[in-house]
Amino acid sequence: MYLNILNEEQKELFVDMCIYVALSNNQFAEEEKHCIDLYCQEMGIETPRYEARASYNATVEAILCSCGAKEIKIIAMELAALVLSDSKYEQLEKDFMSDLMCRFGISSNEFETLIKSIQVLNATYSELDNWIRA
Repeated sequence: MYLNILNEEQKELFVDMCIYVALSNNQFAEEEKHCIDLYCQEMGIETPRYEARASYNATVEAILCSCGAKEIKIIAMELAALVLSDSKYEQLEKDFMSDLMCRFGISSNEFETLIKSIQVLNATYSELDNWIRA
């Protein structure tokens, strides 16, 4: 939804971070791959990828160096949507996201609110989809 605001470097860093988030529970779910495909389409990246180009720490540092607060919030929001895309939010993912948000300067309360908002949004989309298909 907001990914087009990112510049080309930030978009590639975002894809790397998506890969690390998707793998945070040691499983790369098909729903997560589909989500990355949609993100790439939105960002104008023709060929989605599922392997990171840089290490996790290098990716985090590059995001912190190249992004302002607005871009970091966009990245955090889309990563939260990604981690919820397979309808599972396991402890490994929670721990990973908690650490990442801390590094991004986003408080745990702020992130919990974001997660809840995305869950409500997902439920609303599901209700609308059910209504259309009925």
